Amino acid sequence: MDRARAVKSALPLLLLVGCQAPIPPRPEALVVVSTDLPVLDLSARLRVDVFDDEGVWRTSNDLARPDPGDWPVSFSVFTDEGPSRAWLRLRVYPEGGTRRYEGERFSDVGGAFIEPAPQTRLQLIENDRDVTPELEPHPLVTVDRLVAITLEPERRGRVLVALRADCAGTMAQWPDDGRGPNTQSETCIDTWGQRSPTPLAEVEDEVFDRDAPSLPELAAPCSGDTKETHACIPGGATVLGSRELALTPGLPTTPERLLQLSTYSIDRDEVTVGRYRAALAKGHVPVTPVIANAGPIESAVDATSCTWSTDDLGREDHPLNCVSWDEARAFCQFEGGDLPTEAQWERAARRGVDVGRSRYPWGQDTPTCERTVHARWPLAGAPGVCQHLDRRPQPIRAAAGDVTLDGVHDLGGSVQEWVLDGYLFYDGEAWGAAGLHDPSVEAANLLGSQTVRGASWPAPPTFLNSAVRTGIEASGRAPFLGFRCAYPEPSP
Repeated sequence: MDRARAVKSALPLLLLVGCQAPIPPRPEALVVVSTDLPVLDLSARLRVDVFDDEGVWRTSNDLARPDPGDWPVSFSVFTDEGPSRAWLRLRVYPEGGTRRYEGERFSDVGGAFIEPAPQTRLQLIENDRDVTPELEPHPLVTVDRLVAITLEPERRGRVLVALRADCAGTMAQWPDDGRGPNTQSETCIDTWGQRSPTPLAEVEDEVFDRDAPSLPELAAPCSGDTKETHACIPGGATVLGSRELALTPGLPTTPERLLQLSTYSIDRDEVTVGRYRAALAKGHVPVTPVIANAGPIESAVDATSCTWSTDDLGREDHPLNCVSWDEARAFCQFEGGDLPTEAQWERAARRGVDVGRSRYPWGQDTPTCERTVHARWPLAGAPGVCQHLDRRPQPIRAAAGDVTLDGVHDLGGSVQEWVLDGYLFYDGEAWGAAGLHDPSVEAANLLGSQTVRGASWPAPPTFLNSAVRTGIEASGRAPFLGFRCAYPEPSP
């Protein structure tokens, strides 16, 4: 059992945490907190801050709750004197999803995600010592909820609080008067971007059950109707981006953000020459021609290593390359889908482990030349680490180890892949306004760059991390660039 220190106050508020905490014989509320976020990956920690009715910060606990058995989390809030009101700020967030506390830095949803200057610096004082926590949950990966509880003499009972993924990134707000929450405070309850006046919690008299009602699933599970050529990716809450990459080949992979995806399916393999030929036979009309190569695939990074040919030259199992973004998208739409969004592509690529997010499509293991097709070409005058192997595009599944738990192949290497989104900063206005559910952003203009994901046969190992994002002009047609399609999950 974790127990917060008692604090000196005219209306002292205390906090007891732990499933076996004895019920104190005083005005008390047993707070039972549940969440619909996946445990370990996105809800490994719960931050509990308690304020009194004058807005004074009284106590803070940051609780590790990485196991499903740790949820729901229960703790007691009580006072030796009363009546009084307690204000609770509850924040659930993933392990490591923090930033340095520099005071209250309220950020509204939408617009640019540039961290504002601190409005006020609230301090937590215990026994005349400043014990203010050095870190706080980062709002973009946090569900932030305020709850007001009235503690009355001879009244004890339970309060149920649900921290819903729909409120991710919507910070609680209260007046900038140098104090904590008060009657003018607003908080998100169940709708992204919307705040309501902080509700006064209902105390269930003499109820001390530490269970909580189950929350509905965030997305429908895979129905089982997906084609053999498609892998179903379960929807739900996920994090886009990575704070692990300090230096990346392209735009920053930060700030991370917590979002929700609908269940979808994605091609198990990159679109091949043979599949493209079949689509042409079925009536697909290209909007931009794919560069054709009537000769053999040469060891070069130019048109002689393009895989498409007007006639079948025996490379039908090679990924189609030298294709522009608009033609890749037109093909996917002809096939009943679209290019995957960045969020869809990254979710599929980071499901290489049973729990949490993997660094590479296959998991956390360091890349090797045998596991994935990459680094087969010199870079900036230095030899590629895998250039002793065949230095040209390879057939799909040439490296059997480049596969996710869902059975999606070659997300690491082979060819880089076009995705739907424009190539824009995560902290810019477009991503800020994209919303929480199935976000996507358009290029800044018709000549803007589009995002590509993954590495390719000539790319160095630095491109293999599944969070890396690079960009190419939409008209670009390169021998290291291909695509795959994503599809909405059919209704059961």
